Amino acid sequence: MTARRFVFWFAFTAGLTYAQSPGQLEIRGTVVEGALGIGGVTVTLYEFGHTPAESTTRTVFATAFTDAAGKFAFHPTRTGDYYVEVQKESYFAESYNGPTVDPADSTGDPVRVDGEHPRQEREFSLMRLGELRGRVVDEEGKPLANLRVAIRPGTITPVVTDQDGNFTATKLRPGDYLVSVLPRAPEILARFSEEDLNVVDQDLQVLNWPGVPVPVRSGASLSVGTITALKTPYYRAHVSVQSGDCSAGEKWTFADRPEMAGFGPTVPCGKEFLIRNLAPGTYTFTLAATKRPGEARRSASVSVEVTDRNIEVAMTMSTGADISGRIVTADGSPLTPGGRITVATRPLRGVLGASQVATPDATGKFMITGTTSDRQRVEIMGLARQFYVKEIRYNGLTVADGIFTPIPGAPGQLDIVIDNQAATINGSVAGYDRVSARVMVVAVKWPLSTDTAMQALLNTAAGTVADDQGRFQIGGLAPGEYRVLAVTTGDLAQVSPDAMSRAEKVTLERGSSQSVSLKIVEP
Repeated sequence: MTARRFVFWFAFTAGLTYAQSPGQLEIRGTVVEGALGIGGVTVTLYEFGHTPAESTTRTVFATAFTDAAGKFAFHPTRTGDYYVEVQKESYFAESYNGPTVDPADSTGDPVRVDGEHPRQEREFSLMRLGELRGRVVDEEGKPLANLRVAIRPGTITPVVTDQDGNFTATKLRPGDYLVSVLPRAPEILARFSEEDLNVVDQDLQVLNWPGVPVPVRSGASLSVGTITALKTPYYRAHVSVQSGDCSAGEKWTFADRPEMAGFGPTVPCGKEFLIRNLAPGTYTFTLAATKRPGEARRSASVSVEVTDRNIEVAMTMSTGADISGRIVTADGSPLTPGGRITVATRPLRGVLGASQVATPDATGKFMITGTTSDRQRVEIMGLARQFYVKEIRYNGLTVADGIFTPIPGAPGQLDIVIDNQAATINGSVAGYDRVSARVMVVAVKWPLSTDTAMQALLNTAAGTVADDQGRFQIGGLAPGEYRVLAVTTGDLAQVSPDAMSRAEKVTLERGSSQSVSLKIVEP
């Protein structure tokens, strides 16, 4: 054997031994609560099968417990794909996102060890949920039973006082909370007398207690003490409806907030009704009729100001606007954007059930019928990556940010101009391998529209999920300034305007491509 062949053979066999030696492969990590390690956590290492037929089947390779510093280690017997799962009683995954879903009682991450990566290290975060307790009494010190208590930002289950006025809000993620005593919601009276029109109701004042957020730490149980609820006048609105005859089988629903249009209580078709328990303030009364096949959508909307007396409100039902639309190219070339394109108009204030979606034909023409009179945002989906929306015009006038107001009962023309010189943002995310959740990269057009809430903007922003190397690419972007940020998918719903100030600033030219390096932003 020549010297060169000996060296090659030695390096090959040494590498093979290194990759398969139990003493050389290692999967280790730490389980923390905040900055402190958690001892006694059950850590399970699963091994995936090593044949194609078994590649999606996992079996338990070993189980261990973290030491006092929260550390653990495994030494697999061979290279391959594994999964590490951590779990401890009364602890939950820190990626738990909000009060509307139950938190997961475990968390984990896939791990691969091979000759190039014989040692892998992971960090997992767990938390304990806390609770808030208190008692609600009236001005005479008597307990208020069956009273709804709001815990903000929220709880998984409703919080209601018992017969002694006591309440407990459980399963609270560590954070700052406000306790609110709330009155009854506005109520619809389909039948009422002349005397009912003059009654002024009494109910509880809206009270945020103790006036500043209460910090609930991991595993803590805190009392906010006794809350004294005060009563205050609430008023009534007598609503009469014009042009309100109902067709057979039609139903009307009422809402005092535009985002709940179509999902409120049922009200009498074509008749008057009474709303009671209205606190002073500004409301948007909305009536929505069910839409039957072949019928135009009918609705009514009016802004109402409640001050210090009962009021009369007149509403008029009418059909929405019918909009003819077309997609055209900026240079006048034939429309060949590729893919399945859809055009949607969505009420700016998030009116549920009022969005309209249309699919353009081969020439780019489409029709949207029965659009409500609320301000609408135009959204275009399915364009090929080389295209971007250059301009949107309603009745010949350019609309900023794709927002326009339909004219009820009148036809409209919507023109969407696209250009085939879209810009691209690509790059990588630093530290992606230190988080257990997927990393989302979003590009938000800047500056923010004053008409758009942060979450509505994020829902329409361009975005993609970084790959397993932290790399990403976002295409189909219009020229202009952007804010680009990386955030774990579990935190996306909590992104605040403050987080946007820490995003990367990018200015794009028509048809350009820019590369950026991002850090994961905490919401």
